[in-house]
Amino acid sequence: MRRVRALPLCLATLLTMCSAVDAEQAPKAPPSPKAQTNRPTKPKPASPPPATASKPHPVIPEPEVLLRLIRTTLVALDQANKTNNYTVLREIGGPSLQRFMSAQLGELFADLRTKGIDLSPTVVVTPQMFAAPVILSNGMLRLSGYFPTQPMQINFDLLFEETNSSWKLAGLRVSAVQSNGQSAPPTDVAPPAKQGQ
Repeated sequence: MRRVRALPLCLATLLTMCSAVDAEQAPKAPPSPKAQTNRPTKPKPASPPPATASKPHPVIPEPEVLLRLIRTTLVALDQANKTNNYTVLREIGGPSLQRFMSAQLGELFADLRTKGIDLSPTVVVTPQMFAAPVILSNGMLRLSGYFPTQPMQINFDLLFEETNSSWKLAGLRVSAVQSNGQSAPPTDVAPPAKQGQ
């Protein structure tokens, strides 16, 4: 039996997260001079520390929302590959994905496009998950799974960042492997290696 290699199809995984900035405290004015008295003063109760504006930890969305995120991402990628226009894919993404220019995304997905891998079955086939959805330590939502399509199984590893109370695409990895009834999760989510390495 001939060994079938996975088609590396591109990776635009970005695992960057803006660090929280501590709020600066305004300097306190010096106390006003008062007449000195010999009376003992009562100690003032300690005031609670000022509240820092911390961002609440994101919550994993409902299953229907997860399915919508997966499908809309793969449909957008499929349309971008078919038209060789990655502007919409870039614009629906969050700040991490928008750091890439449309032309750079086109280069990243050139292999997928030139091999003519059709991602449109992802509209009707139910995805299977390699692992449960998870919120990473940087606050990003990671969804990893596959579509059991024929003759090629479509694997995906997607990252979303919460932007303005909405999950936006931050990075993605898509690959297609010969469907043989077995599936394996992606091995990592490292930034993409340049072609030819």
